[in-house]
Parts: sequence; C-alpha cells; structure tokens
Amino acid sequence: MNYSFKVNGNELTSEQKSVLNNFLYSIKKKSNVEFIFRGESAENLRSKLNIKDHEDLIERLNYFLFKIGEKGRVYQEKYFKQVKKKNIFSINDLNDDFINYIFRKIKHVLKTSKDPEIKEFKILNEEFDMYFQSADNKKEFSKSIGSLPINDKIKVRDYYLKFLHKVGELGFNLNSFLLSTSTSEIAVEAFTAQEDFKFVSWSSSDGKNDKDILNKIKLPIIKSDIFIHQKEITIKGALFPQDILGFVEISSNIFHVNPNLFNFPELSDYMIINGIPTDQTDFFEVNSLTNYQSSLTRNGDKFEDTN
Repeated sequence: MNYSFKVNGNELTSEQKSVLNNFLYSIKKKSNVEFIFRGESAENLRSKLNIKDHEDLIERLNYFLFKIGEKGRVYQEKYFKQVKKKNIFSINDLNDDFINYIFRKIKHVLKTSKDPEIKEFKILNEEFDMYFQSADNKKEFSKSIGSLPINDKIKVRDYYLKFLHKVGELGFNLNSFLLSTSTSEIAVEAFTAQEDFKFVSWSSSDGKNDKDILNKIKLPIIKSDIFIHQKEITIKGALFPQDILGFVEISSNIFHVNPNLFNFPELSDYMIINGIPTDQTDFFEVNSLTNYQSSLTRNGDKFEDTN
C-alpha cells in the first residue's frame, strides 16, 4: 500500500505508524485473511451522509464512517422510497414470498439479460440456468430451502442473493441489504474517478463451503462465477465501522486511518477476528444526521435490522 497516512487530518506519529504497520503485517501473514476494497463517489457520500456543500468532506467522512460505517442501498432513504413495499425484505426474512422472489428474479435475469457476461455465465453454468428457467422447479426450490435449519436457510438464501446483487439493476438492487467489495484495488479503481474514494477493510474465511449444503438438498450451484475479473466479495448488511481500516482519497493517495485502531495497540490479532473496538453510544444520534432511513446491528454472524 503506497499511501500517505493520516488520522483525524494529522500525520501519524511514530508510535501510530508502528501500530498500523503491525496491524497490516498481522493481516498479511494470515492465509485466510485478505484486504478488500470498496469504491464510492464523493457525490454519493455527500448524499447518503447528508454532508452539505459548504462542509469539509474529509472531516465529515472521518466523523461518520468510523461511527456508523457504510450500509447497503435499502437502508438509504432515496433508494428505499423507490422500492415497492412488497419487494422490501428484512435481513433475516425467510418467508415464502422472499424465496419465491429470489427464484423469479434469477429466472428473469437469465431469460432477459443481454449482457455478454451473463450470456457466458449461462453457458458455463448450464445446470444452474436450466433449473431456474423451469417454472416447475419453483415449489421444489422453496420446499428444499424450507427443510433446512434456520442458519442453513439463511446461508442458502444469501448464496443466491449474492448472485442477484452482482448482476445489478436486473437483480437484487435498490432493495439490497448487501454491499459490493473487491479483493482487487485495480478493479475498484476502474469504477471510480479521481475525486472519489476507496474504503479499505479485510475479510476472513472460515473454510466452510455453503455449496455443501446446496449439494445435500440438490439445489443448483454456480460453477463459474459472474464478472470474475471484478473479484467481488459481497458483504452482508454493511461495512461496519469496526471493519473499516480507513478510507483513501484517490486524487492524493492519502489514507485516512480509523482512529479507533490506535486505542488498542496490542490487540491486532483480536481486532482482525472481532473488528476494531468502537464506542457507539451515540450511534443512533449520529445516524439520524444522515440520509439513512434505518440501520442494522451485528452480533457474531447474527444480524438484526433496526429502525
């Protein structure tokens, strides 16, 4: 990472540099952990965080991002208002309407998309394509997911939602509680301009494969992913402030580090697993200043929507 580092607008002290370098090294040495990146435009950030034109953007990003994070589209008021009520689902929704919605959406994408990459996806995933093109499979799809324990139901639901999220407007889009990130900085920069920003986080794998659950109940799997060159890692709910190492001004390559990292200099390994400890006692007060219409909480791998 060839950046100039700052925290709260100031250059890092030698002690802070040491803490940051130790954290970066701790991530790099773990085989199951990798850096992930997310691009966002200055315009969108001002809009969703309700940052006025006369306000200093960097100062306000430092204030908001490390307190409330970056959330999926459905939590943003301007997108929420554009979605039909029947197509708004909670992050823990497992009702038949949602499962049937997923089936119909996948079928619609595969049947109607003119995108060359989706056409290639269909060729490389013929069994997946054939399964969702047949309306006769809709009841079996719902029944198979319904037969699972609740945690496995959510994993299978999310597996298919991630595909719909990746395909964009035709899929799980304005009503999505998912976020796109990438393991490739180059891929992220292809979707951003010089005046835009990159968020930097990290992702770990527990080695478990959700495809094992799908094989067990004989549901179709994706053998070759969509938009492979984007190297997407789809995040559920939000990039929580505990998971944001910092944000980068693309124009200047200045990396603004999460100041909470320096409160616990000896806890790198703990923070990689559990996130950076963050005081959120004023979370709802801060969130109310933005254009997020709702939010969510996370406890381990459990998520809950909040109003």
